[in-house]
Amino acid sequence: MGGWLLGLLLLLLSGSSKPDFNITSLEQRIFERVNQERQKAKLKPLIPAPKLSEIARTHSTDMAKRHYIAHVNPEGLTPSDRARSAGFECHEMAGKYIYSGIAENIYQNNLYRRAVTTGAQIVYEWNTEDAIAASSVSGWMKSPGHRANILGTHYTRAGIGVAISSDQKVLITQDFC
Repeated sequence: MGGWLLGLLLLLLSGSSKPDFNITSLEQRIFERVNQERQKAKLKPLIPAPKLSEIARTHSTDMAKRHYIAHVNPEGLTPSDRARSAGFECHEMAGKYIYSGIAENIYQNNLYRRAVTTGAQIVYEWNTEDAIAASSVSGWMKSPGHRANILGTHYTRAGIGVAISSDQKVLITQDFC
């Protein structure tokens, strides 16, 4: 049997039903991978901040429901604006400087690696939670701005929020303080 045909057969057998994704577990995996990047750079790990996770999750949910991806929402609210409206203020001392407001990373991923169309049927090759976490953090680390946030020495706390849109996109927000 040809390699492509065997691959298609395996895809059809393994990709027929969408697996269950545990959002909390995915958020934790992403957080752990971010701290692994900080460890490689000999930085202290970020401390999980439940309020930042709530703010991040709310933004991811909004992006998933309204099908956009941006740091500034359609009403013009920035990450720091959204944090303030949720009752969260961030002021961090770094030497003689005070950093105010929150920094944010966003990322759009997919629940599936690829889709194969056979006639009118679409069969998906689903990602695992670990694959989504790995590719998302890898994407951030390839972006200078996102990388700078992850490796920022003045950030001590962070929160991750994940939402899945109706079209199988995974929207991820990470907020830093």
